[in-house]
Amino acid sequence: MGFAGHMQIELIQPLDDNASVYQETIVQRGYGFHHFGIACADAFDAFKQSGNLFNPELAAKFRTLLTKSGSDEGMTIYKNFRGQEPSIEPLLKRRGLK
Repeated sequence: MGFAGHMQIELIQPLDDNASVYQETIVQRGYGFHHFGIACADAFDAFKQSGNLFNPELAAKFRTLLTKSGSDEGMTIYKNFRGQEPSIEPLLKRRGLK
């Protein structure tokens, strides 16, 4: 699961070839929805680690990440924000798996 603003996003794995919006997206963009969940949880963890969920410096870096999306390789943009690749650990903790 992930969040985009006020909207919760659930990851879905199609088990057949029946037409659906999910199949169309997979055909157009490939698999990878789970990467959004990993990055989302890791980005939130950056704010928690800073000790201030409303950290203005970190928020400015995050805003830059959002405005640059699509202008460069995604991992490069994310690493400029976080200083590292996203970790799966925060997502596992959020889901109760760690």
